[in-house]
Amino acid sequence: MTIESEDKYKVPKSDIRDTAHLIFRAALSLIPHWGGSLSEIFKALLKPSINRRTENWMNEIGQGLLELEKRQKLDYEELSNNDDFITILIQASWTAVRNHQEEKIKALRNAVINTASNIDLTNDMQLLFIRYIDELTPTHITILKFFIDNELKIARVTSFIELHQAFVHETSMIIDEMYFKLICEDLKIRCLVRISESIQDFPGINIQRKAISFGPEEGDNILVVSKIGKDFIKYITLE
Repeated sequence: MTIESEDKYKVPKSDIRDTAHLIFRAALSLIPHWGGSLSEIFKALLKPSINRRTENWMNEIGQGLLELEKRQKLDYEELSNNDDFITILIQASWTAVRNHQEEKIKALRNAVINTASNIDLTNDMQLLFIRYIDELTPTHITILKFFIDNELKIARVTSFIELHQAFVHETSMIIDEMYFKLICEDLKIRCLVRISESIQDFPGINIQRKAISFGPEEGDNILVVSKIGKDFIKYITLE
């Protein structure tokens, strides 16, 4: 790897002009009496943060592409003309600038690098996963990874309290029972996991439901991580 090759990943130190920032300031300036003051407050509070986040994100992507280049040959001209990759990069960049949590930034970075390496996922699915990174919290991702890593152990749990206890025991992470269930429901709604209606709720919530069969390949399992769930974790993780 030559110095010139690595230089192409370095972020310019010149001032970064954020389009959204300029548009918002212009809109604020239209507000009578308060427009100018609000615009200056916005400039003082957000511009440094936006610039810092943008520069950090650009460095993350540059370093990620450099690491990818060390593992496999990349055609940068082809990559720059790949509309699927550019769309993912733009969507991930917007999401990255809006977030500060390290886990989300890392997931977005990994997603972009996996797209550059031609991961076997449709562009539609990749765009959906970028949206999931934005919508879900790091705790959602931690719990989903726990489900995948312990799939056989938890497949036939009978209650949310049993599932919650298994998670706390395995990860040593303290989490409120109702919040844990809320996250499980979020994952279920997005088809990342499948949870039988027969699973018993936490104490104090007594609802009788009919058991759901997931099919012969899944037997009588109560909780199953879907292919979409496994693909999502694969997409935001670098091997």
